[in-house]
Amino acid sequence: MNPSSALCRAQEMHHRIRAQGALLANVRTIDEKAALAWGAEALVAEKRERRQDRTIAIAAKLRERKRLSLEQRGSSLPRIAIEALKIDDIARFG
Repeated sequence: MNPSSALCRAQEMHHRIRAQGALLANVRTIDEKAALAWGAEALVAEKRERRQDRTIAIAAKLRERKRLSLEQRGSSLPRIAIEALKIDDIARFG
């Protein structure tokens, strides 16, 4: 399971706040490193989320093109198959 960018940013902020309030240097160091790691993971998550959004948008366009193509050709496919192409199948790309 991949963490969302929102979760990563929240964890990053949590560790930054803890580092600022830490009385012990070793605790501050650990929290600063944890904040950096969560920040790096947030960048990866943001990139992954953008890629997923693009994939979903492309898939929706392709489904719509196929549906229109089938409708224009007077397809011999059953109407239910054409209707199924209208449904967003986000689970496949999520």
